[in-house]
Amino acid sequence: MSCSSHTVAVLYLVTPHNDRVRAHIDGGTLGTFVTPGRMSGPLPTGPWAGDNGAFSGFDERKFVTLLDKFKSCASRCLFVAVPDVVADWAATVQLYGAWNGRIAAYGYPRALVIQDGATVETIPWDDLEAIFVGGTTDWKLGGEAATIVGEAKRRGKHAHMGRVNSYRRLAYAREIGCDTADGTFLKFAPDVNLPRLERWLERLDAHEQYAFDF
Repeated sequence: MSCSSHTVAVLYLVTPHNDRVRAHIDGGTLGTFVTPGRMSGPLPTGPWAGDNGAFSGFDERKFVTLLDKFKSCASRCLFVAVPDVVADWAATVQLYGAWNGRIAAYGYPRALVIQDGATVETIPWDDLEAIFVGGTTDWKLGGEAATIVGEAKRRGKHAHMGRVNSYRRLAYAREIGCDTADGTFLKFAPDVNLPRLERWLERLDAHEQYAFDF
């Protein structure tokens, strides 16, 4: 498909790897993404979100530590990703039912991680504040995920896409209506990749057109 005149800005969420990255976070260009087990440094002062670590292996103790540590800045939290099972929708829904009330009790907005097998009809819309586009790459870039994002926005929910590590993927997230995205792009060689990310964001702000052919 071709990129339309969609004007939704995408806030890119990152781990504050160094002082230059922190300066961009403090300046509002980037947001903070907190992952279980990687929580050093001061509490975020701007928009932030919390991951559950399921993609690399869920650790309940580390996740609960995250919930405890950041509860004082829950009012600035965009979402916390409720524990999920990668590429398994039925197991994810079951796990969501076990965790979402516990996370809500902290005051965090809850994000359901949608993935392979999810449909608009199978999402508990009244029990979440955000959706997190996960799953396999093919599913993430497919029509069902885009449809769910569209429905989330129609309902006034926050939409996020994970594993966004290229301009093409970031532009696609913007095109389908995501509010935020995260990736590990700055994890390796942040001094080199931060200027590249800055250029990506400038291109998005200029509403540069991009042809998607997945």
